[in-house]
Parts: sequence; structure tokens; C-alpha cells
Amino acid sequence: MSTIDLNSLLTKYGLLCHTFAFNDLPINIKDRLDKKNHARFKDCYLSLIANVGPMFWTQLKANQSEWSDNSEVNNNPVDYFSSKVTDQLLQKAGLAIDAELLYPGTAPAPLTMLGELANWSTPSPLGLGLHAHYGPWFAYRALVKTTAPLQTNYSTKETNDKSVQSYTSNSESSVEQSKNDIYATSSPCMRCASTACVSACPGQAVSINAHFNISRCATHRLKENSTCKDQCHARNACPVGAKYRYSDEQSAYHMTHALQALVKWANST
Repeated sequence: MSTIDLNSLLTKYGLLCHTFAFNDLPINIKDRLDKKNHARFKDCYLSLIANVGPMFWTQLKANQSEWSDNSEVNNNPVDYFSSKVTDQLLQKAGLAIDAELLYPGTAPAPLTMLGELANWSTPSPLGLGLHAHYGPWFAYRALVKTTAPLQTNYSTKETNDKSVQSYTSNSESSVEQSKNDIYATSSPCMRCASTACVSACPGQAVSINAHFNISRCATHRLKENSTCKDQCHARNACPVGAKYRYSDEQSAYHMTHALQALVKWANST
């Protein structure tokens, strides 16, 4: 399959794809994948896939009738559709036979680490990665291992080395550090004058001078009459990538599922 064909499929489903050569990844990412058995990935390639904007959800809804009678799949249609689309990409590229889907799945998948290494994402006051163009309206959907690169312009050691210093500084910031230390110089947050996300958060969980306060977020979201159960006011207020904002239906789906995970987290702490 040509690069044009691949890009056409990615555009159709509202996706980004970035391929890494495993041999050239930083050691901390290799260890997160499989600390005891790097040989499992030797000479292979990892392709990270993310949705951007509302197109992925639009395509999911358009195809959902195909599995509408499968209650198990309907419990998590996003993961199911992500797997189906990834398989379609692999089939077109002739890489499906030896491919291994790491995410969605049970295998360790350092999605955020790879996303930052791909320069897709920098930390933000929202507690999630921020894309320079799409803002907070993107999410990791798949990570797949193949014997050949899915993307022809895949990351090599040279390109990884250029990103790893920025990645390391982003990942090791402490709560006490200032905005200049917490957010990479390439982050849109460094140039944001309005900091609308801070004032928009009813739970006061968002700050430009400290990391996202998940405890405050949980406390407010779990209130009986909270307005944050099916939407995030701070995320909606972010000016970056505003035209790619998810539909109300998509936001409600993701926020409701995230709330379920938040309840489990709150009960365990």
C-alpha cells in the first residue's frame, strides 16, 4: 500500500499514525513494554495510532449497526472499533499476518511516553496531553507491533534522540516546579494568556503552577449534583484546537466511562 493510500485511510477515520523502530527507542520505554524480554521486540516496529477531532466518533457511529446485536462489544465500542480500523490498516499494508495488537489489550502500552516522543503531546494543566494543533481533542486508540514499518517515515534513533530530552524533562517535573519547568517550551500552554481552563474548572483542580489535582477533581465530580459528570468544563474552555472539539455525545461517552474509573480509584484510596 502506498503512503497516499495509508494517509487516505487515516484521514477517513480521523487518525494520526507514528511508527517507531523498537531498537532505537529510549531504554525506559523499552522497559515499560517488556523489561525482562527486549528480544521479543528486537528489529520490530511499533505504530502508535490516535484519533483527532470528531471524525473517528462519526465513523464509529456510522458502522455501529454492524455489531449492534453484540452486547459485549457495545460495552466498549471505542476499543472494538479501534481494533477493527487498525486491522484494516494492517491488511491494506500487508502487515497483518505477524502483527500484534498491544493496545487495546492487556499488554503494557506506554502510550503517553510514546506520544510525547512523537511530539504529539506535551503536559497541560488539564492533567492530559495537549496537541499543538488539536489541543485536548485527541486520544490514543491503538499500539501495534509489526515486522516492517507501517509508516514509511518512521522514527529512527536520530529523531528519537531529539525528542527524548524534552520527554524526560516533561515526565520528571515535581509539583513544586513553576510553569516554566512543568510545561515544555513547545507546549501551547506556555503561550496561553487567558488560562481559561483554570477559571472554568468548578473543582479548582486546574492550575498553571502545579500538576492537575486529581483528588479535587474526584471530590467535585462525585458530588450528587455535579455538572462535571458527563463533561469537563476546563477541557471545553481550552482555546487550542477548539474547532476540533468532540460532539456532546462523544464527550459524554468518554466522560461517563472515565467517571466509572474515577469511582474505582476513589474507592481504593
